[in-house]
Order: sequence, then C-alpha cells, then structure tokens
Amino acid sequence: MSVSQSAEFVGDIVLLAQASPSQGRAVEVADGVWWIQLELGDKLKHVNVYLLEDNGKLVLVDTGSRLESCQLTLQNILESAEFVGKPLRDVYVTHHHPDHIGLAGWLAQRSVVLHMSATCWRTAHHILAMSPLPNESQIAFQQLAGLSLMEIEAFRRRKLHQYHELVSPLPASFCVVNDKDVIRIGKRKWKVHFGNGHAKDHLTLWSDDGLAIVGDQILAGISPNLCVQACEEFSDPLGEFLESCQVFATRASLATKCLPGHNFPFAGIPKRCEQLVANQNMVLARLLEQLSGPKRAVDCLESIYRRPIGTIERPAFVTQVMAFLSHLQKRTLVESKMIGTSLLWNRSLYK
Repeated sequence: MSVSQSAEFVGDIVLLAQASPSQGRAVEVADGVWWIQLELGDKLKHVNVYLLEDNGKLVLVDTGSRLESCQLTLQNILESAEFVGKPLRDVYVTHHHPDHIGLAGWLAQRSVVLHMSATCWRTAHHILAMSPLPNESQIAFQQLAGLSLMEIEAFRRRKLHQYHELVSPLPASFCVVNDKDVIRIGKRKWKVHFGNGHAKDHLTLWSDDGLAIVGDQILAGISPNLCVQACEEFSDPLGEFLESCQVFATRASLATKCLPGHNFPFAGIPKRCEQLVANQNMVLARLLEQLSGPKRAVDCLESIYRRPIGTIERPAFVTQVMAFLSHLQKRTLVESKMIGTSLLWNRSLYK
C-alpha cells in the first residue's frame, strides 16, 4: 500500500501513514519519491530519508548517521531489484546534524555528488575539527547558565558529542545550494527555501506538484530542538524558528504533502506551523511566570520541561533554556545581570 492511500487525522493534521516502512524497505509516497526509515538506536529511533528518481538515476535527500544499521539498510535498498540499474548520483543534505549528514562522506566515495548549503558545509567541518571535549567557552557558557562547581567539573571531562563517530569525513568539495534555487529532478522542479532555528540555513525542498521535503524544520508530534551555542550566546534561534514557521505556513497549502525527517509524512503544514508557534509561546508564558523573581537558567528547567531533569541532561537542556531566555530578552520582556559567574534573569520592570 502506498502512503497516499493511508491516512489518519491527528487534530488538524492528516498523517499519510499508519505504520512505518518495514526495515529495509522503500515505500513510494508519490510518483518517483520513496520514503526510507533508518534506525538510529537513540531516543529518536529513526530518521527519514528520501529517494527521488531522476531520469534513470537516483537522488537521495539526507543520509542517516554513520552507523552500521543505517549503512547496511541504505546499501541493501540501493542494490535491491527495485532500483537495479538506477545509480545514485546526487545527495542533498538538509542540515549538519549527524542523522542527516552522517553517511554523506561515505556516499561521496561512491562517486556521488554532495549538495548542501555553505553554512551546513562549514558547520560540519568546524565540528569535525573540534575536540569532542568541551572547550573553555563552552565551560564558561555552562557557568553562565548556573551549573554547580561539581557539575562543571563533570562537564569538563564528558564528551559533548559523538560527531566524529557519527559523521563520515567529508570530501574536499561539494555543490553549494542557495536559498531560492530551483532544482530539476526528474519531472519535477523543486524550489529551495531555507529555514532557521533548529539549524542555520536549513535546506527544505518544495516541488511544483505539492511535495515538501523539510528535514527537521517541520515535524509532526514533536518540536525540533532550539539551542543557543556557546559561540553564539547572543543569537535568537527561537525567534528565527518562529519566523520560519510563519513563512512556511503561508508557503504551503493544507494539501501539501510534508515529508519530514522524523515521524510520519503528513498534510496540513499551515496548521502544524501554527501549532509549533503556539507550543513555543506556551513555554515562553510558563517561563515568564517563573521569572517573578531572579532565576538562573538551571532554575527554570522544570518549569519549561515539566519534569525533573537529571544532572547528566542539564548541560544539554540549559542550551535550550538559554534560547528561550535570549528570545525574551530580545523582546525586552526579561533582563539579566551577572552575579559571580552566573546570569540572573528576571522579568523586565518596563513591561
């Protein structure tokens, strides 16, 4: 059964499937477009990648992580009877996170051309060149958020990420994709629209017949992580995400088929974007209520996530709290001041 023949309503969103593709299978979601799920083995469990037919060749959007499970599944599908004689020639990467770019370098060794934004390319190379252990600016950022001395010492010794293990070394060259580019793949023209918030210059592809491949920019059922990084402590990823949602809500119709990086394909992008904005605004309202008196970022964790946050999780989660606080500060709804090595946040006296 094709995905387009199976639908389930969840609120105002129409899920276009009631079950994931079985492991190792590609499911056709539109003429010449196949949905594949690759196992990740973490909280997300799977990542969605998409194969597109291009005049006897294949184009892949996103790759999965550099894991044996992802690599074997992808290789078996590409070598299956369904795609025999159709070589993979191009890979488009939506953004730099491991589950989307992880196998790009491995695929490039098979004479595949990589396409991504310049920002994605630079960011991936930057992280690959970094030590997985925290640097001094990252340690200082955690101090700003209010972690205790004991937590800071544990943070110093803990790997921040497994990027080197999960992302294949990238080749020396790639094809730059720019915002508003038009790409012909097979019988379709796809227009590139960059989103922001979850990743800078996050690539999304919109076809001339009502398909949208969106990576993690628009997801059903979950909201993408929005984090302030130590090297960009005055950035506003939440504001950028909200702006992107508003733009994409007007760009899509209710009938546009959304092919996301996780969970199920669905229809109803405008409604989903409205929901994503409403969800973030509810969190902001809870946070503002919490800031009736001075608080550090770590003091706000439970009010945002509505559950206890363990010490192992706190360093990652405070980067998201700082994104909310930074956004409220940009709107002049909160103020901050340094006390020792930490920032104290409070509701603005002028609002």
